[in-house]
Amino acid sequence: MKRNSLIIIMIMTIGSVYAQNVDDALRYSQIFYGGTARFISMGSAFTALGGDLSTLSQNPAGIGVFRSSEVTVSPQLFHIKTKANFNGISEDYLYNFNLSQAGVVTNLISRSDQTGLINLNFGYSYNRTNNYNTSVRIEGIQNRSSMADYWADISSGINYRNLGGAAGIAYDAWIIDTITGTGPNYYYGTVFSNYGDNPPSVYG
Repeated sequence: MKRNSLIIIMIMTIGSVYAQNVDDALRYSQIFYGGTARFISMGSAFTALGGDLSTLSQNPAGIGVFRSSEVTVSPQLFHIKTKANFNGISEDYLYNFNLSQAGVVTNLISRSDQTGLINLNFGYSYNRTNNYNTSVRIEGIQNRSSMADYWADISSGINYRNLGGAAGIAYDAWIIDTITGTGPNYYYGTVFSNYGDNPPSVYG
């Protein structure tokens, strides 16, 4: 009877169970807790050991081992690397100075007694987690093609009187013009052009 009752209870309490997915793997692997130099050098092991203000955000009981008041301020030099490929320029570095951790713990009661309230601490701590503070600007001079070549290519075969859109504006602004001796339907870039009368066929 007990076995049947146990089976019935188990069936009634069946619910959905979900394993970790790729989103969870990304979420759990991307959290980076800042802290004091000692905290970071130990790979956050002080979260379990205590005795470091950096542990307060993850294990508040860790400040229970403090026997005196303490103030900590931990600046951080953050290194950011950006990669981009454009005309031989491939990467750049940025050093970002910020505050990794700051906190204070106040020791209110510290006794050598064996019973009763032996130690009482209050603490406040700030820990930086993931740092996405970055600004990237990529610029360069295109030395192999220009928009003039593109407009000349897409205008090929169209009478200049019928050009529209950006190509028509480019013609009116003398950025492209008809090629002398070929009629009114073939063009070249007059300025900022590196291909002249032969724009690449990849355009258009």
